[in-house]
Amino acid sequence: MAAAGNLERLAAALRGLSSLEQPAFDELLAASAGIAAGSKGPELLRSSALGGIEGMEALHQGLVALLLHCSKANVGSDELVSALSAAVQPARARAVAEMLSRGGHAMRGAVEACGFGPPHIVDVSWVRSALLTSKYQPDSSGALYVITLTTRQPDGTTSPLQFTATYEQLADLVGELKSAVKQVERERAP
Repeated sequence: MAAAGNLERLAAALRGLSSLEQPAFDELLAASAGIAAGSKGPELLRSSALGGIEGMEALHQGLVALLLHCSKANVGSDELVSALSAAVQPARARAVAEMLSRGGHAMRGAVEACGFGPPHIVDVSWVRSALLTSKYQPDSSGALYVITLTTRQPDGTTSPLQFTATYEQLADLVGELKSAVKQVERERAP
């Protein structure tokens, strides 16, 4: 429900699109979509069709915010047209929705590339292997486990994180993870 409220708020901020001449609207939409997709720079806003338009910067920022929000939230064309039609002419609402459908993948990629935070574990695999006693692990003369954690970065790329552990080390790791889960459950309880 909050996403719908954001969409309505972003659409309402674009009422000024109605007063633009068609060439200025077309230029502003193309420039904003290009910038939202991360493929073009702000020099596009220096077009002669956009020169001297009062509030152009705010309209540009509003369009970029709307396009990125819709890309991130997977807003459909019909929903976008409906929300925008309350603020601008239906033909212009459809033009914005069409621009989103053509460039939505690139915009979604730009949003994901801006993601920050730690990687997420998406897969865990392990293999048991025989371990020969060595001078590096003299205490271990049994099985050795090779664990691979596959992680996904905020930009969508995946990478393996591989390590080895003895049975005892693996049991300690599992115990620590169980303890962490219990702590999180206690913190989340009302």
